[in-house]
Amino acid sequence: MAHHSYIENPLIADCALIPDEFSESHVEKIRDSFFRLGQQPGANGLQKQAWFRSVAQGASAVREPGNKNRPNRRLIAWKTGKAFEAQNLFFRTVDTSRLLPAGLADFRIQWYATKGIWDLLDSKKATDEIPFAGRKGFQMYALSGFIYELVVLRNMHDLAGGDIPIVIVNWDANDLDSAFDYWVALSKGELPEKEQRQKFFQLDDHFRHHKKNPCFTQADLLVRSLLSDPAVGYVPKFIVFLPMSAYVKARALFMHPSFVPPPALVENFPSGCGAANCTDDDCGAFDLTASRALAEDTALIRNNDWVMDVVRCNLWICNVEEPANISGKSLFQACKKCRDAFYCCKEHQFRDWSTHKNVCEPRAR
Repeated sequence: MAHHSYIENPLIADCALIPDEFSESHVEKIRDSFFRLGQQPGANGLQKQAWFRSVAQGASAVREPGNKNRPNRRLIAWKTGKAFEAQNLFFRTVDTSRLLPAGLADFRIQWYATKGIWDLLDSKKATDEIPFAGRKGFQMYALSGFIYELVVLRNMHDLAGGDIPIVIVNWDANDLDSAFDYWVALSKGELPEKEQRQKFFQLDDHFRHHKKNPCFTQADLLVRSLLSDPAVGYVPKFIVFLPMSAYVKARALFMHPSFVPPPALVENFPSGCGAANCTDDDCGAFDLTASRALAEDTALIRNNDWVMDVVRCNLWICNVEEPANISGKSLFQACKKCRDAFYCCKEHQFRDWSTHKNVCEPRAR
């Protein structure tokens, strides 16, 4: 069987997958509308709201490990009595360790699909079996299933997390496993070149033989160009793969192991859709536990000098920082009430109060 060629230095311009962007303002409107809908009976958001409450409030709140300079702080914080809205949910960032509101973290969605998939979606008409019409209908239908997951994943990052690629694929779960296994192995740099090429062509043959869309060659070209081509303009913190089948859940490929949500945070994330008439507890659209991560310091990523393992002053415009595991005396003082936010000086704590007061409350015992 003839092979597609392996491109050594991939360029986004050579990729056959066609992008379609949702702007920051568009995503913000979608996010806020689903948070409002999520407070209505029978809505998907009620399950998610209960989960947020369990991990972000009271004694059950999930916390990061502490040290002598910093107590174990909440990973997600939601002040008791505040409405279930994005601006009231605060997230601990993995890069700067700040506690920041979700409303501060704008992001764009970069959808990618082949022309064949876009044409198919554009031709869809809403029926009893198909709950959406056209491309935009599919995109909104997909986001209705995992907008809360995207909010969690995006808000784990303070710096440079504002673009989320979502690749629409006609793949099954085994295809996703095989592709993710290949990219993770490739990121480790442990495969001899001959073995790596052999594995690539095996996947290429399998995907084309079973008429997978996109083929593996194009999916691989997109992933590697997103990570390495300066023309892309950003390096994503993760890439979401969205199967068209309702029976296969979306999952994420993370660019660093530290970007994967800790198991204690996501192990009880609701897996069902939350619809009032649904009896399937496992029909949700996104599987956070099936996500994978590339190896640290992989050569696949250009400029992968991520800001990591530091603590910055919680005032967002301040860049004063120190190592997260500093052995000596810390530069920072904790908020005495909640102990969840740290500041380099009293002036910056005062300036941040208009934001921090929306999450600050005494620590639960």
